[in-house]
Parts: sequence; C-alpha cells; structure tokens
Amino acid sequence: RAEEVGDSTTDDELGSEETDVSEAAAEVDGFTIELPTLALMVKALLTEGEV
Repeated sequence: RAEEVGDSTTDDELGSEETDVSEAAAEVDGFTIELPTLALMVKALLTEGEV
C-alpha cells in the first residue's frame, strides 16, 4: 500500500511540474513577442537622442 501512495504522490508532483512548464512556456512566448517591440523602442530612443 505504501508503494501505491508513493506512486499517486509522484503523479501529483508530475502534474504540478507540467503546469509550471506550461506557465513558463507562456511567459517565454510573451517575452519572445515583446523583445522585438522593446528593440524597436530602444532604436527609436537612440535615434531621437542622436537627432
């Protein structure tokens, strides 16, 4: 019985890990979308500073 409880606990832990990974992936996607925009903003600021 102890082994069965351990298995169920492992399943729960794996499930939580999968959730964390999906959340991390969503955050990475957000940064991937935002980075180009930030780069354009920085370039615009540098251009304005030069002018």
